[in-house]
Amino acid sequence: MRKIATAVALMTLTAASLSACSKPEAQQAVEEVQETTSEIATDAKDAMSSAAADFAVSDPISYTCALGTKLSVVFSNDKADVTVLSDNNRKLTLLKTTAGDGTLYQTEGYSLHTKGNDATWGSADEACTKG
Repeated sequence: MRKIATAVALMTLTAASLSACSKPEAQQAVEEVQETTSEIATDAKDAMSSAAADFAVSDPISYTCALGTKLSVVFSNDKADVTVLSDNNRKLTLLKTTAGDGTLYQTEGYSLHTKGNDATWGSADEACTKG
């Protein structure tokens, strides 16, 4: 990001220097530098927004399940970090996989399938609800 800011600053200084000239070639160069500077700034903004989205993390979401299991889940990128509160705070990371309906997260021996406020947990497909 520092390199981009330096490049933009240099281009701005170049544009300012060239704008002092009255020749048509200098004016065209100023316009080209201004256009390039604008494109670089837009690209940098887009890259920063994309990077921020890649690291988006949800607040913990609680699920209470039919057999008494209590979960706290943090969703981020393509995974779900699950804390099984009713099992000595066991921590598991489940990876997002393809699901026909809703969203499915899995790891060896465990799965969490979410759809709206409902979910199913574990190998027994225990029914769970947010809250």
